[in-house]
Amino acid sequence: AVIDDSPFYPEINLRNNRFQINIFKDIQRIEEISSYPIVLCDLQGVGLHLDNQNQGAYLIEEIKRNYPEKIIIAYTGGATNSSIFRRATSTADEYLKKDAQIDEWREVLDNSIKNLSNPILVWRGFHHRLVEHNTTAIDIAKIEHQYVTAILSTSPHSQKNLQNNLQSIIKDNPPAKNEIAKFVASKAIDLLFAALVA
Repeated sequence: AVIDDSPFYPEINLRNNRFQINIFKDIQRIEEISSYPIVLCDLQGVGLHLDNQNQGAYLIEEIKRNYPEKIIIAYTGGATNSSIFRRATSTADEYLKKDAQIDEWREVLDNSIKNLSNPILVWRGFHHRLVEHNTTAIDIAKIEHQYVTAILSTSPHSQKNLQNNLQSIIKDNPPAKNEIAKFVASKAIDLLFAALVA
């Protein structure tokens, strides 16, 4: 997903390089981009429905807060010494100048897809979020076991089994339970399992 109120000049070249891109001039609700594992977000002129002052920076923070597994790529053609820029780049996974060469855009997107398809990197991010939500070491070990079992499985039902098994592990930690729910419902997990099957 690309969120940009201006024409996104790399669009045609990236489509010609087989990237699937949907352009949003802006979004009114964070849920509008829920089905995209990678979000490219301009910093100026977007997010106005959510925070007129901080614009794209606020949008990036909200996407990351609600969908921490997504990769967010911030970009701007504006000043890089603004508070919006500093705020956005402290949250985004990557940053590009709006006029970057197509090779740079393609490299960042290729690396983002590789990272989302890497079960070790996906686990590290998920593990970090579980620790932040005070998940016990024993519960993390159980979750990791279920995750590794699903990754190593050749069953076409391994992703569904992972979803069912993880939901039953956490009992008394609503924030961690919520984190698991976001994780198993994410498009990033769909991408990971699709890459494993391919």
